Amino acid sequence: MLKKINIIFGIFVLLILISINSLSAVIICQYANSATATSENLNSSGSLAIHATGAPNSPDAQFVDQCTVWSGYGYSWSPRNWNIVANLTLKYNTPVKVTNLTIFGDYYMNWCKIKLKNSNTLQEFAVLNNYDNSCLLKKNLDGSFLADTVILETCGWDWSSTDAVQLCGETNNSNPPQPPQPNISNNIIQICDWKNCKSAAASVSVDDGFSSCRDKLNQYGFKGTYYLSSTNSFTPTQWALWNSIYQEGHEIGAHTNSHSCSVANKEFLRNDIESNIDDIFTHINNIDEIELTTFAWTCGIADEEAKNIAAEYFISARGYHTNQLEDKNPSDFMYIKSLNTPRYHEPYLEPPDYFQMTDRVIREGKWINYIFHNECNEPNIIDYIATKDIWVAPIGDVSSYIIERQNTRIQDVFVDENIIEFVVDNELDYRLSQELTFKVNTNGRIVKQIIVNGNPIVFSYTKGNAIFSFFPDGWTLVEIKF
Repeated sequence: MLKKINIIFGIFVLLILISINSLSAVIICQYANSATATSENLNSSGSLAIHATGAPNSPDAQFVDQCTVWSGYGYSWSPRNWNIVANLTLKYNTPVKVTNLTIFGDYYMNWCKIKLKNSNTLQEFAVLNNYDNSCLLKKNLDGSFLADTVILETCGWDWSSTDAVQLCGETNNSNPPQPPQPNISNNIIQICDWKNCKSAAASVSVDDGFSSCRDKLNQYGFKGTYYLSSTNSFTPTQWALWNSIYQEGHEIGAHTNSHSCSVANKEFLRNDIESNIDDIFTHINNIDEIELTTFAWTCGIADEEAKNIAAEYFISARGYHTNQLEDKNPSDFMYIKSLNTPRYHEPYLEPPDYFQMTDRVIREGKWINYIFHNECNEPNIIDYIATKDIWVAPIGDVSSYIIERQNTRIQDVFVDENIIEFVVDNELDYRLSQELTFKVNTNGRIVKQIIVNGNPIVFSYTKGNAIFSFFPDGWTLVEIKF
């Protein structure tokens, strides 16, 4: 009799354990909350890895299985070139024992490898090891592999515009955390639009191999961008000048060798850019590939195919004849808006008043690009911006800051009376990394120390906000101690 009772009791306990386990195990479906790629189509800032995060958002998402219509920039990721092998790595907020993986395409797909990864154990599991071109690709799995990362690899012979990737599976957390929001986690932490939380940004660039405004910029410690054209005819004396300007910290940009005002012949354009780049690398001492990041369109002429070519070499390209301010999130990194050179062209090409536009850029929080040629014929504008709350930096640096900001997220925020703690997630492998500036509302409390990945950093304290900058590098822990 006692033996029977024990058996019944054992079965009862087992049923309870099974019940508890079933209650604690939850099936969830989630979209990636961060993404990086070995190659991104930077044209118009539109096909970055970040666009493969979140739920499908392309205008034709409901027809995505047809894979015949591309939604345009801003909706999906694609590599810079269709004929290269590229990896897209997506991270998810909650590790799950994967039961289903769904890829939502936004144009032609071509996958040769798909892997799941556990970022804690670094174990990987192959989902696909052969070619699949489904634009709505679904894979069912047995739920035996715990993963928080998906790695997609293109085959390298067609576009792969990826809108979103859904990961479904079992989690033991009955209340899985929600994906973090980009850039602003809540009302106390934000990434500043501009470095050092300035109200606006400004860049001074000089075209056609002229060195004007150098002394005026140096007077204030500002750095300009000098676009060199016709470099195949430079003399040793000219190269000595440009080496001096580069050593002073100014940015060197590409501007073609021919200075042709036509982009009709794309093979000629590519060779024109490449020979210009080669001349700069050959004659500027110690310049690194990651420093030559910006280009200026000769005569301001560029079409979409030309911009795609430029995007293979540069993170940004500055336009001309737009006479507009640039937004804090440019719609086209391959055609940055600018102001024409004053009193340099016919009257109908005269730019708006530089000083009025400077006041306007501060009000609107945007980016202003002043351009000069053979003369620094509005030198007082540099005196003027030195008195304003404006971040003055080369075009490449400003472009890089914006892209870093766009690809950085704040998550896992913890606040109590002694500390504000949060994680900065950025794994953008970018060619010219920039420090990002953060502003944290401390609610009147005086900050004693700010620690980034275990190292104290310098900070300022203004109007109840702690302001500090650092290079985002993957997963970064920030601690603000009171």
